[in-house]
Amino acid sequence: MPRDEYRDNAMLERFHWCANLVFTVAVASVLMSCSSTPKSAADAVPEAVPEETAIVEPAAEDSVSAMIVQGRELEAVVAAVEEVGGTITHRLRIINAVGARLTPAQIAALEQHEAVTRIYADREVGIRSTG
Repeated sequence: MPRDEYRDNAMLERFHWCANLVFTVAVASVLMSCSSTPKSAADAVPEAVPEETAIVEPAAEDSVSAMIVQGRELEAVVAAVEEVGGTITHRLRIINAVGARLTPAQIAALEQHEAVTRIYADREVGIRSTG
């Protein structure tokens, strides 16, 4: 391999390594900004354990809310939601959680379930620009 071609390949490898590092740092900072301390109590989704599960309860007993149910193992969370009669809308493998349609009674039952560590409202989130 000619010397210039070797140098170009080495530079390309360094560029790819740096690009991957920059991408990883960018993703980590976005994830950290999403989990940073909320500016007000209205923005808060508390860190919770089973006995202090964060929930948003619907007004009517028979109404259904979109919720995220999280646990230590995805399949255990799926089983818990199905056990209480909830409807799973999507699986969030990366955080061991499911999106589910739940009634207040189902939410209350899941709060007591050993497989569930957090329950919170499934709501739209976004990033605001200040500049």
